[in-house]
Amino acid sequence: MPADQAFAFDFQQQQHDVNLSWQIKDGYYLYRQQFTFSAAGATIDEPALPAGEWHEDEFYGKSEIFRQRLTVPVTVKEADKEATLTVTWQGCGRCRILLSAGD
Repeated sequence: MPADQAFAFDFQQQQHDVNLSWQIKDGYYLYRQQFTFSAAGATIDEPALPAGEWHEDEFYGKSEIFRQRLTVPVTVKEADKEATLTVTWQGCGRCRILLSAGD
């Protein structure tokens, strides 16, 4: 299954608050340690990922993961008119295939 189907991403923005959310298909999970957040033309608070569950993984060993649904709030302190927020993530599925945001 393509990554965009296994980990359906969406976001909602209200002024300086952006909520990033992933709907994660059964049998798939996202790695907590593989998230990166960067802003171009903006300053953001460091996003606080919630606690996940611990899982023994063949790629990363003992890893904290997210299943089913994940929501991450991001606060934008200041931003230019054409500012961008880039988020990368990586996950895995029951088929033992490592999936990244661009796959």
